[in-house]
Amino acid sequence: MAEVREYKENSCAVFHRTRDEYGAFSNMASGFSYRVGDVEMLSSEHHYQASRFPENPEIQRMILGTRSPIMAKRKAYEFIAKTRKDWTEVNIRIMRHCIQLRYAFNRPRLSGLYEQSGDQPIVEKSMRDDFWGAKPTGSGMLRGINALGRLHMGHRQDIKLSPELFSHIVAAPDVDRYRIMGEDIGVTQIPEGHASPGWQAGFDL
Repeated sequence: MAEVREYKENSCAVFHRTRDEYGAFSNMASGFSYRVGDVEMLSSEHHYQASRFPENPEIQRMILGTRSPIMAKRKAYEFIAKTRKDWTEVNIRIMRHCIQLRYAFNRPRLSGLYEQSGDQPIVEKSMRDDFWGAKPTGSGMLRGINALGRLHMGHRQDIKLSPELFSHIVAAPDVDRYRIMGEDIGVTQIPEGHASPGWQAGFDL
């Protein structure tokens, strides 16, 4: 995942602002809530940022109580020194789980977005972050690790190959001390009504 890549912007499914055509791929997009156990996640950003602090339920409570994804991030950064020590070893696995849950609970809305992206690279365009995204370098090129975009591309491939994946359950990654509000995160059951068919018959990556 650490490999730096270059992308031609006009040949990619690029998201920069949440109102962009592919803006719903962003963690900052509102309106894609889901549940982990008894805890509601207003966005994948709420979930991701709260996961920094498995031993601090009160910090998690403050993050999860914020009204928007950007506020969740800002609240987490108030306590950044308390982030779990192995964060850079587990954060990719946790982000992948966030993407899976977000999709499972919002499948009717998000499946079309993955389909629309076709076989284009999915890229988060960022002016500052070339780890989760890729920065403009001039001449219409973007350069970075693009970790979030690549996680979305991996997810797109998974659900294309197995259309019913995440229809009923989403398993947690193998991450030590992965817990929310004092409870270990395990298998999440997807409620009825969230698992409508995803990819359309005949769609070919």
